[in-house]
Amino acid sequence: MRTLMASLWFALLILAAADAAAARDAPASAYLGRWALQMDGRNLFILDLKAGAGAGSGAGTLTGALTWPTNFQINTSNDEISKVTLPLAVTPIVEAGFDNNGSLRFVVHDPQNPKDTDTFLFKVSGRDYGGLIIAGARMRTLPMNRVGPDATASSAWDPDRVYAPDDHHTTNPEMTRLFDEDQAARKVDRIDWSVVSKADAARRAQTLDLLNQGKLHTGADFLHAAFVFQHGDRPGDYLLAHTLALAAVKRGRSDASWIAAATLDRYLQTIGQPQIYGTQFTIKQGAPATQAPMDGKLIPDSLRLLLGVPALAQQAPPPSQVTVP
Repeated sequence: MRTLMASLWFALLILAAADAAAARDAPASAYLGRWALQMDGRNLFILDLKAGAGAGSGAGTLTGALTWPTNFQINTSNDEISKVTLPLAVTPIVEAGFDNNGSLRFVVHDPQNPKDTDTFLFKVSGRDYGGLIIAGARMRTLPMNRVGPDATASSAWDPDRVYAPDDHHTTNPEMTRLFDEDQAARKVDRIDWSVVSKADAARRAQTLDLLNQGKLHTGADFLHAAFVFQHGDRPGDYLLAHTLALAAVKRGRSDASWIAAATLDRYLQTIGQPQIYGTQFTIKQGAPATQAPMDGKLIPDSLRLLLGVPALAQQAPPPSQVTVP
């Protein structure tokens, strides 16, 4: 038994060593080229990787340089970068090699203190995508994507702004379908609300399932989800819709600011409080449309216009033949 256990343990060691070797032997060719950390549609970091001595098509060694700001701050909880200070520094890679996890570990000199060094881990996760982290830092992976050989790092950064990495996910087709169905149900001549309400509830359940599974990523995803939940039937639905709209704005969809305002108005009215933007009109049979209850003094028109909401003087009820969504 002891001999058998020893043999099994030895076999496991061999397998572990083989896995580690496979990770180390990841083709260096997959890493070659120019990679960018993109924020606000511009390149903040440029990682240029070239074949070093003995690299060939195996693990080998890599060389190159990292172009990055002289100084910056990273919010490790959400990958946002702020206090970006120029000029950009081009720091050659002074040491590089693959670790047991298949990540490229490379070292560059600190732009602020050339006597000090910074170590990064970079791992390719697809043909044109990879992830970068600062070794030893408790942070999420910064998304890197392959760019052309002429791509350069931008110098158009404001130290007073906060930047978030560009989203490289694609819009979820299931969420798009749910949104399209939601809108189509409201573009018919006569709406059977007993049918639409049941379909709305089913769409909200499916949207919540996608959200809980982490399958919504892009600004369009969150914008579509906000509209679906705007057509809810309780305060929590509208508050979630409002939060989804804020997430869409965060993901670069500035046009989601209107739905953010509208969902907050709808939430306030549902809990018996006056709306503040003026996006909601109530139409009752035989009575004119009304925004009441409404507090028109809290929000100045300058903020309404910034969020895509008309100024108070320009707000008008929808035509009587149009059903309020």
